[in-house]
Amino acid sequence: MKDETKPSQYIRTHLSGAGNGYELDDLLSWHDRDPEWQDVIERLLEINDRLTLPGEPRLGVYKPEARGELIALAELLEQQGR
Repeated sequence: MKDETKPSQYIRTHLSGAGNGYELDDLLSWHDRDPEWQDVIERLLEINDRLTLPGEPRLGVYKPEARGELIALAELLEQQGR
């Protein structure tokens, strides 16, 4: 069965805390070979890489500092119908 969840839905669920806490992991792993998702994955990895500090266990994309960028990404995707 194909996952019909939009990329913006993964991000919104993550931000709301309504999911299982693995929404971004799911997006990255389930859609890593899907060409239509590559721009989203690249943006998430960019945010993550910029905010992850050496020796720190918490990934940058899960930090509070990423929230504004994740909201902006979700809004952009929603405008695109994604």
